[in-house]
Amino acid sequence: MIDGTRDLFDDGKVVIIRCRPYSGSIGALVALEKSGSFLLASDAVSVRPALDLDFAPRNTWNVDALHKSFAEIRRIEASGATVICGHDDAQWRSLRKGADAYD
Repeated sequence: MIDGTRDLFDDGKVVIIRCRPYSGSIGALVALEKSGSFLLASDAVSVRPALDLDFAPRNTWNVDALHKSFAEIRRIEASGATVICGHDDAQWRSLRKGADAYD
């Protein structure tokens, strides 16, 4: 179990964060040299509209905890990170892909 954050290599390049305290969902904040920071939000943000509209899906066990997670994710995004949602097909189609897409 991850409590808070964990910097995998102690260099700030891959930091594991706990996104949804009630379910144990984690995300990864990845800092790329040229492309910037990306938060791989996993199931904490399934689709972008949920974050934008502060929408809790039906299967949410603890709505208050989810809204707190959204607030933390928005704070990370405001610091310059791009949020990559766990299941957002429209976002996925808009991303560059391949080994050389991001650096």
